[in-house]
Amino acid sequence: MIPSRRSFIALVGATTIAGALLLLAGCGKNSPSSLLVPTGIRPAPAVPTGGLFGFLVYDTLNYVGLSNAPFPPATVQLFAGATPVDTFAVGGASRRFDFSNLPPGDYSVVVRSHAFRPAGFGPFRVVDTNRDAGDLGLTANTSDSLASIVYVIGDMPGYTVDELNTFSTYCDAALVGRWTFPNEFFPPVEITAGTHRLKFVTDASSTTGNLIGWGGNGATTLTVPVVNEPARFGSGPTTDIVVNFPSTGVYAFTFDERRLTFTIVTAPVPAPAASRERAAAPPFARRSR
Repeated sequence: MIPSRRSFIALVGATTIAGALLLLAGCGKNSPSSLLVPTGIRPAPAVPTGGLFGFLVYDTLNYVGLSNAPFPPATVQLFAGATPVDTFAVGGASRRFDFSNLPPGDYSVVVRSHAFRPAGFGPFRVVDTNRDAGDLGLTANTSDSLASIVYVIGDMPGYTVDELNTFSTYCDAALVGRWTFPNEFFPPVEITAGTHRLKFVTDASSTTGNLIGWGGNGATTLTVPVVNEPARFGSGPTTDIVVNFPSTGVYAFTFDERRLTFTIVTAPVPAPAASRERAAAPPFARRSR
């Protein structure tokens, strides 16, 4: 049967179109010069991120003993240009700071710690790896940050405000920023068993109930020995150190103003010595060295 003219034209047209499609589909579909363009949206490439870490190094020439933990508390603030980005807390068991997920760029850090001078470091170029900023050294601030007089005050017998003029509870700074009592100049005072409040007072103008100095959390009762407990600056009973003394005896107090920690342990009664007479060294004449 011979197809009609109209059917023949339709058949030829369909064959031509199919052939053209096959040609395009089979030839050059993976070629860069292909005329076919993908219709989907390609996701943007991921932005690489890096990090910045380092270690704080403390002035051990002026502050003896800071080569070992606990380390002084410090804040390391990260900047991108003049814009603050993040803050990392250092201290206690670790002196390392670590910032992560940082977009490429130049960063700097500013370090602040109570007994040290504020210091800035950088810039550090961060790309897509964890950049080591190295050891960042802090200079001791011996004149502006540390107290010139520290004494233990509280409701224990022999440690009251009235004892201020007897010099019985004054601490001595054998090391700069590290205060101890009793010591070679001031003999021990016996503390009766029980729970007492105390504070390391650094302001000689303080009054009863408003003792300015370093204390703790007034809601927490500690039992001696208390070693390297954090201290905080404050005034009033809510910032006192509350301690349970299990038995009557002599206790040794250490306040480390560089580390902002305090220690209370039992202590043997030292043998009497002429150099330990209370009048031998008036506390207002003794300054931290």
